[in-house]
Amino acid sequence: MKRILTAIVFSLLALSAAAQTQRVVVKTPGRQQDDGSIIKGQRIAEAYVTVQGGNTYESDTNGELRMGKPSTGKYRFSSVRKEGYELSDADFLMLDHNYSAENTLYINMDSGDELRALTRKVENKVRRNYMAQLQAKTDEIERLRAEGKTTREELLRMQAEIDAAWDNFEKMVEEKAREYLTIDFDLTDDFKSEISYYIINGELQKADSMLATRGDLDERITHNIRLREQTEKEIVSLAEECYYKHDICSQRFERDSAAYWLERRAELDPENVEWLDDVAQYVYDFIGDYNKALEYYNKALKIYEKVLGVEHLYTATSYNNIGACYNSLGDYDKVWEYYNKALEIREKVLGTEHPSTATSYNNIGACYGNLGDYENALKYHNKALKIFEKVLGTEHPSTATSYNNIGACYYNLGDYDKALEYYNKALKIQEKVLGIEHPSTALSYNNMGTCYTKLGDYDKALEYYNKALKIYEKVLGTEHPDTAFSYNNIGVCYDNLGDYDKALEYYNKALEIQEKVLGTEHPDTAFSYNNIGGCYYSLGDYDKALEFCDKALKIFEKVLGIEHPNTQIVKENIAYCQEQLEATK
Repeated sequence: MKRILTAIVFSLLALSAAAQTQRVVVKTPGRQQDDGSIIKGQRIAEAYVTVQGGNTYESDTNGELRMGKPSTGKYRFSSVRKEGYELSDADFLMLDHNYSAENTLYINMDSGDELRALTRKVENKVRRNYMAQLQAKTDEIERLRAEGKTTREELLRMQAEIDAAWDNFEKMVEEKAREYLTIDFDLTDDFKSEISYYIINGELQKADSMLATRGDLDERITHNIRLREQTEKEIVSLAEECYYKHDICSQRFERDSAAYWLERRAELDPENVEWLDDVAQYVYDFIGDYNKALEYYNKALKIYEKVLGVEHLYTATSYNNIGACYNSLGDYDKVWEYYNKALEIREKVLGTEHPSTATSYNNIGACYGNLGDYENALKYHNKALKIFEKVLGTEHPSTATSYNNIGACYYNLGDYDKALEYYNKALKIQEKVLGIEHPSTALSYNNMGTCYTKLGDYDKALEYYNKALKIYEKVLGTEHPDTAFSYNNIGVCYDNLGDYDKALEYYNKALEIQEKVLGTEHPDTAFSYNNIGGCYYSLGDYDKALEFCDKALKIFEKVLGIEHPNTQIVKENIAYCQEQLEATK
């Protein structure tokens, strides 16, 4: 989701209109330090900038180059290259950039190694902030429950918000870090720099107070919309404030309020497709309201089709987003219709060897996977992989994603050796590019562990599960649901090895986190109750086994329903316990 201030912006440095060329500066972005001070960016010489369908330009020793006026009045770049560097904002190549003889266009690049190190640093900072906010929310729920100051329905609503926050935790971390890292602090004023500092450091009250000095934002938006006399500068200013309010609410896990401020921003300019898409993306990703997401994506699509035509790449992206909504809604006829519309445009405009075309192949593959058709899923994931390997190389995160997807297909087909082969390929890229302490790397270790579990090699599975656990404990902490997930996996291994005391130890570690963080009525908590019950059953303590299986059953019946497969499994487990108790009488 892009915020206004992080888009590629134009400075106010005037040039002679008679020059009729676009001044472009290639540079590293200005970066904000831990104390809030700014280190200015550096100009980058000998960077090669290629305009789509046109010429390639080289930046001079001052990082500058000049480009002629395009016939359309807009530039789109097919590549920006400098050995050892990469674009700070990956979306840059997807955007149209207006020609201007008066203003400078800045292209921001970073040293690849420095960008990855900075990304990890910022992500860890955001994680700590989010964890603190989540803990405060969890503590509030426990206090209200203990004091009896609210209704059961309100407590359940609050707990549901916490659950949703955990489900989307890493996605939120990555999104927030990406936003911050695309800001060029050389081009921001003091207000933007200060409020960005407060938000990224979790000082949300200070950020809120800064916004409050400008007056009631809701009233100012309503006033401007009613008069319809606002200048573009006023719209941009109000829109930025809306996004800051969204940011603050999002960090506090106030999802409805976060969505509200994106909707208010969209009201300022109903034709701004980027703002419409941002609302849709947020409610899709973080609220799960797929119908509302569909509503906003369709609004954007109508504008794309009208202004850009039905064969434009932005229109293709819109088709793709709508397909994703229908996929989440389970309307697969519509999924195929829109995914294939997107693919048709991308193949025609970009060709069959472009990363965006590969993304379409990947999405279609994922849809086949959701339907359980893993053969067709493999076919499309392999198409995507060939493009990523050829165009992006064998060490790119997108290539790793394809390896993981192919591994998952083989896993679901029961070919665990082949799954291991592809999971291992993904893991090698992630260890090199993301580092050995990144949650995505931990997820790959976990995938390896699940394969070895299926193959009955529990010692090897334990090795990988423990690697994942060390990352989760260090990066996410000892009270994160993913850490609990790791404890559970390790417990399963010990369970299969017949070491039930050790299995109980890890199952109880998982349960302790789940009861505290997710609550006593969450399906993950029920899984732990069931696993603990299974251990007691194996130890011959059928009363204890029945006690924990009963706890699991109550949750599954309430949350998943009496017909759900997990509910039926626990019912069978309870029947086994009762049989054994009857036999011992």
